[in-house]
Amino acid sequence: MSDNLRGMGRVFQRTFRDCKTGRKKTMTTWWIEFHHKGKQIRKPSGSTKRNVAMRMLRENLDASTSGKLVVGRGERFHFDDLAELLRRDYRLNKRRSLARAERAIHHLKSHCDNHRALDISDHELHYRHARNPFLNPQF
Repeated sequence: MSDNLRGMGRVFQRTFRDCKTGRKKTMTTWWIEFHHKGKQIRKPSGSTKRNVAMRMLRENLDASTSGKLVVGRGERFHFDDLAELLRRDYRLNKRRSLARAERAIHHLKSHCDNHRALDISDHELHYRHARNPFLNPQF
C-alpha cells in the first residue's frame, strides 16, 4: 500500500490552541483515522514518526477487512477480567460448583495470566500441547 490512502483512512497530527499565547500548535504524536463498520475510529499511533503511523493504519485496515479488528474495551480485556466475570456469574446465580470453577481458574491462570482475552485462543493450543506433547495440534 502506498502513502496515498485516499478513501481508506488518514494519518494526521492533531492541533490545539495554546491557552496562554492563543497560537495554534501541532502535537508531535501522529494519529490514524479510518472507518470500521460504519463508525469513525481515531487512535494515537504512539509515535512521532509518520511511517510508524502509516504502518499502524495499514495493519488496522487489514484487520478491519479480515474481521479481526476489535475496537473499544475489547482491546483491553484480559484473562483476569474474564475470570472475574465468571466468578460474579457463579455468585449471582448461586451455582454450587464455584469451588470447582475457582480451581480451574487457578490452574489456567499459570498459562493465560496477563494475556488479552482475544489472544487466549492461540494460547489454548500451546497450553494443550504443553500438557500432552503427543497431542496433534491440528484439529
